[in-house]
Amino acid sequence: MSDDAPTPVFLHPSAIRLLWLLALLLLSVACSPSEDIRVTDAVMRPPLPGKTTGVAYFTLDNPGSAPLVLIGAESPIAGAIEMHTHIHDGDMMRMRRVDQVEIAPKGSVTFKTGGYHLMLFRVHDLKPPRVPITLLFKQHAPVTVAFELEDY
Repeated sequence: MSDDAPTPVFLHPSAIRLLWLLALLLLSVACSPSEDIRVTDAVMRPPLPGKTTGVAYFTLDNPGSAPLVLIGAESPIAGAIEMHTHIHDGDMMRMRRVDQVEIAPKGSVTFKTGGYHLMLFRVHDLKPPRVPITLLFKQHAPVTVAFELEDY
């Protein structure tokens, strides 16, 4: 055997586990988005007296380099939340449910009257001045936003 042959190195099993954990940590940091989603102008209009349906509006900014896809929302103050938009049908405006809204890289989408909006059904237990609504995304963690309660 030659004197130039490398000497084998044996690592303790706990050192190997530590190296694996370090590698996973570095990988998760490398894969996490460097820029975060921004939600601004978040307001919710509560149900009219005697009704249980409210509506929410906001602007969603995607500062990232990949498309962002909003697929829904949830809140402890609503039995269900749907995303809707308005479309022109002849000379009529009609509301339609949408399954997802894509926000282009470096782009934004505004949920507003006459366009995209969240419809909140079976609204209950409103506690002014703000209510939590969690926005759900495809391939991104949910984002909970405090929506300001605003009268009509």
